[in-house]
Order: sequence, then structure tokens, then C-alpha cells
Amino acid sequence: MKSKMIDFYTKIAETNKFPSALFFCLILLMVFNVILSLPITQRISEIMFSSMNVPEEQMNMMMGIMQKMKYVSIVSALFTGAVYIFVVSLILYLLCKLFRTKITYWGAMTVFLVGALFHTLNDIINTGITLFKGLEQISSPYDVYHTGLNVLTSVEQIGVAGYILLSNITVLGVLFVIIIAIGLKFVCNISKFKASIIAIILWLLLASFTVASVSLSSMASNLPR
Repeated sequence: MKSKMIDFYTKIAETNKFPSALFFCLILLMVFNVILSLPITQRISEIMFSSMNVPEEQMNMMMGIMQKMKYVSIVSALFTGAVYIFVVSLILYLLCKLFRTKITYWGAMTVFLVGALFHTLNDIINTGITLFKGLEQISSPYDVYHTGLNVLTSVEQIGVAGYILLSNITVLGVLFVIIIAIGLKFVCNISKFKASIIAIILWLLLASFTVASVSLSSMASNLPR
């Protein structure tokens, strides 16, 4: 198993090709998760709109628009997913250059894609748990995080930023960091320590983006923040 992994990453280091198979595999998983989470998105939209001081007629109109937009979200997931992959791969590539490691952009993308499969699998599992528990248990947008350390506390205790940050610390999230570090070690031929530092910084950047986006959305409503 270990030798196959080494051979896989050695080939990445030697070639400079767009990882099409991994790319489309991850995109399909992302789209699947978007489709799976449509009822959850609808429920959260209802909660967000109800927390705003808007007339009932306007709220009904907004809900009608959201109902129609859910089909558009499936198509847009293809575009946003692709942009996400290219941007994060670029961030990883720049981080590697910052640490003076030798890697191509496509190599960085391949390393990221392998790790991102675990990250996306965590999202799918989390969506499945939310659906299993039932939409009625969702009373705020923060009730849809079930796989991280956030389950040990609450938004009221540590605030939105801390809660969302803890929600990113999951078993598969740790595997994401480990896989990225392993990939960088063999592709860039660097030490485990340097590879781990780059992988952790990447994870922190992604987690910070999630925290910032959720915090900003909460500012537009009367939800806790």
C-alpha cells in the first residue's frame, strides 16, 4: 500500500498534466452533496428570512424565488466547485513556492484533489446525519454541523467564529491534512515537518474562509454571532 502511494506521488512529480479524473470525481461528489442538501438549504433560508424584519408578502416572494433557485444551485455547483478547486490549488502552489519547494501547479492541484476527496466525503456524511435527524431539529443555521468538535459545545458558549472553527476539526478533516502532507512530502521531496506545516496552513486558510463567510451571513440577520 505504501509503495503504491509512493509510486503514485512520484508519477505526479514527474508529470505536469491536468488531473482530469480526480477533478471530475471531486466535482461530481460536490454536486451530489448540493443535491442531497437542498431540503436543508431550503430550511435554513426559511429561518434566515424569518429572522429579518420584512413584511410577510415580501417574505413569501423571497421564499418563492429561493424555491426556483434551488435548481439553479445544482448547475452553479459545477462552476463554483471548479473555481474552488483552481483557487485552492493556486493557494497551495503559492504556499509551496513560499517555502521554496519544487512543484508544478498541476502537481499542487493533484495533491489537493486527493485530500479534498476526504473533505468532501465529510460534507456528505454531515449532510446525511442532518437529514437523518430531521429538518425539524434545525432552528438556526448552526444546527447543521454534526461531525466536528463543535458538538461538545454551543454557539452561545463560544460564539459563531469559535463554533464554526471547531466544526472544521473532524476525523476526515484531520485525514485531509495528513494526505496533503504525505503528498507534498513525496511530490516535493521535502521533510515531513515542512510538508505538515504547509498542509496545516492550507487547512487554517480554508477554515478561516468558512468562519468569515458564516460570520458575515449572521451579521445580516438577528442570529447569534
